[in-house]
Amino acid sequence: MLHFNTSIYPSQNHFWKTKLTRMSNPSQHSICLWVKLPMTKAKALVFIYAFLSVACVAFVWSAAQNLPPVVASHFDLSGTPDATMPRDQFTKLFLAIMVLIPSSMAFLPAVISKLPPQMVNIPNRTYWLSPDRIEETKNILQVYFSIFACMLCCFMAVIFWLMVQANLHNPPQLSAQNLMVATGVFVVVTIIWSLRLSARFKKV
Repeated sequence: MLHFNTSIYPSQNHFWKTKLTRMSNPSQHSICLWVKLPMTKAKALVFIYAFLSVACVAFVWSAAQNLPPVVASHFDLSGTPDATMPRDQFTKLFLAIMVLIPSSMAFLPAVISKLPPQMVNIPNRTYWLSPDRIEETKNILQVYFSIFACMLCCFMAVIFWLMVQANLHNPPQLSAQNLMVATGVFVVVTIIWSLRLSARFKKV
């Protein structure tokens, strides 16, 4: 009889381990075979970003149904609209930007790892881009850039929500205060992210 026992064991590389036990008689010793299925933090974050991206797309598509047929699509510094666009065109354009830009950030490490070392600007470049450490470097970059892609996706969803709220007014009026708060939070978090990324590569 085959008995499957699947459980999670924490380890440095975050491996899923599956235990396969063959038991012909309860009194006999069991034969165990351990199979390691790699699920690194970098890969997990890519899946998280993919899920979050789908959720943000669904949110934008749903929120767009509240927009008028002609949307105030651009605002000046005071929050007064200075450009308009048909709702469907505006929604599709925003969705395209929200998917393409964060996704390009999430998959940027794969491109960076293919570049010549002299074109990559990170601390201790020689150390981290050596052949025996390039995979570790790629994983580190994948973790950080996946996090940034999640941040960017959420920020753009907030911006869209603010624009929907602005178009519910007659005449449309964007809340400059809410926009400044959202942008300020994103900028602060981005600075923290950048400092942590730099500090990570300063460790050798």
